[in-house]
Amino acid sequence: MNKAANEMLERNKKMSPRRTIKPTILQGLLVCGRCGYCLNKSMSGSSDYIYYRCQTGKCKRSGIGQEYLDKEVWRSIIDILKAPDLIEEEVKRRLSQDNTDVFQKKKNELTKKLLNVENEINRLLDAYHWTLHIK
Repeated sequence: MNKAANEMLERNKKMSPRRTIKPTILQGLLVCGRCGYCLNKSMSGSSDYIYYRCQTGKCKRSGIGQEYLDKEVWRSIIDILKAPDLIEEEVKRRLSQDNTDVFQKKKNELTKKLLNVENEINRLLDAYHWTLHIK
């Protein structure tokens, strides 16, 4: 039985989707255009062909080849780096955007978290004082 368990453990290690021997440049950055879930690196049965595919079983889209997509991304990066004016335009565009709503939303979230922490501290102090009075 121990031998069978060890064999299954080794097989699971080889088949685990979290097993990353060769990381890729887009790993963890891709999102399915249909359902919004992350795309994971997958291998064909022979493991000669690697592709990115949606991690949900609901989305029936076929994967896209890792080699093809990585080459296209690198080509785009090189094209952008060859045209520094494009980078400058994008930086200016982003700096000119009105981010007030984003910052206000983040401030509200942090204020709410701070209030929750303060309430938790007060509850802990009340409980501590209560236990002191019982003794």
